Order: sequence, then structure tokens, then C-alpha cells
Amino acid sequence: MYNNPIHRLRYYGLQLLLVAIVVSTASVGYSDDLPTLKSLKEEHVKSNNTQYVHNKINSFLAKGRLLRIGADATEEQLFRIYKKKPNKYRSFHQVTVRNIITTTENIYDGEAAISIISKNGQEVSRQKVLGDELLDIKREAVMDGPFLIVHEEGCLTVDAFELVEGVECVRLLVDKRSQHPYEKIWLRLDNFQEAKTSQLEISADGEDQLIEFYYSEFQKTKGTIFSQRVDKKINGELVYTTIIDLFETNYGIYNSFFKAE
Repeated sequence: MYNNPIHRLRYYGLQLLLVAIVVSTASVGYSDDLPTLKSLKEEHVKSNNTQYVHNKINSFLAKGRLLRIGADATEEQLFRIYKKKPNKYRSFHQVTVRNIITTTENIYDGEAAISIISKNGQEVSRQKVLGDELLDIKREAVMDGPFLIVHEEGCLTVDAFELVEGVECVRLLVDKRSQHPYEKIWLRLDNFQEAKTSQLEISADGEDQLIEFYYSEFQKTKGTIFSQRVDKKINGELVYTTIIDLFETNYGIYNSFFKAE
């Protein structure tokens, strides 16, 4: 079985981090009436030309840091992520421990994936990605964020208004027909991007655990708004923080860059 020693650090939700590949819009008031899914989608992806801006984005590059919060110390992991439509993906994740730099490179060409591990620049292993890990990469390769992904499945219900860290949001329920792990999704009412998602998972000990992702510090580049920070909590405890330091759209990447060989 494929086993990547820092695999789970990577798959805590970087696909969720890039939730907002859209143009920001002005806040719309709903008084006491809940918005419809149609109106939420329109506000989520609307541009002045009434075209979906995310359809104009062919690729992107994101660089940043993943902070693993421990009881005694915080471990920092550097990453670079490249995505290209419709479903190509390549990432580099780097951890330094005792002067040894371990880099995990994951490449997905739309069908198959490989993982390459190097230490101080020397390749030490190259393996095919299989099973659940391959499914994770396939999900992460998708350009859209949680709201659009589940909306296209027809698996959302508008539930209620709710504050998330002081921000007015609308809470959406995800039904069990969805092929994705989300249980609930919260959209902000100021820019209609994801404020929070939640899902239930089974821990290694067989216990139920609540996984929550909080999106904040929204930035805009070339008409694209994205969440610069994502915090992951397990049963209410902060365990990871992801910070995007650089985000570039339509980066100009050849398909050969994603060869999984």
C-alpha cells in the first residue's frame, strides 16, 4: 500500500483553501428571508460581464506555509501547488528536521498519480499513488471550491442564517447523496465565499471526530478573490493553519509539467 510519511499533513484541505476563484461582489440584503441556492450561486460567481470568472481561469500557482500546531512546538511546512484545468495537479511540500530537508512531490495527470520523496535534494523513493490517497488527489485537483462542487451535485439545502466568527453567513446542509465529505457549508453574506465547512470523520482510534475549516483574510488579485488563511480544527481544537503568501492565476503551465511517470 502506498504510504507517504507526510501525506496527511498535505491532505488536510488545501483544495479547500482555494475556495474563491471568483470575482467579489457587493453584499446583498435578505432581511429575514433565506436566499435561494440559485441566488447564492449567482452572487458567488458573478462578474460585470455576467460570465463566470472561474471559467476564465485555466491554471494557478499557490505558495505558502502549513503550520502544524503541537502542544510544545509548531512545525512549519512550505508548499507550492500548481493546478491546471480540467484536473491536473502538482505539489511540492517541504519539511526541515535536524538539518534534513524532506520534500514530497505529488503529480497527477488527470488519471494516474505518483509521489516522489527526496531528502536534501536526493530522490529516495518514487511510488504510484493508489486507493484513498489517489481519491484525495483527484478531489484536490478540482479547481472549484466546496460550495460549487456540492451545488453541481444538487445536494445542498439552505438551512439558516448564522454568525461565523462574527461574520454574517448562511448555513447550507449537504445531504448524504453527495460524493464529497462535507456535512455543512457556510457562505459569507459580504462576499459570498466559504466562511466555514464541517465534516465528520473516524479517527485512527475509531472515534467520531468533527473536522472544521475556517476561511479568512480574503485577498483579491486580478479580479480573483481567495482565502489567504485557513484554520483546521478537530473537535474544536486548532491543529493546522495554512497561509497563502503568493497566488497567481493563468500561470502558463504546459501539460508536460504534470506527467506522472
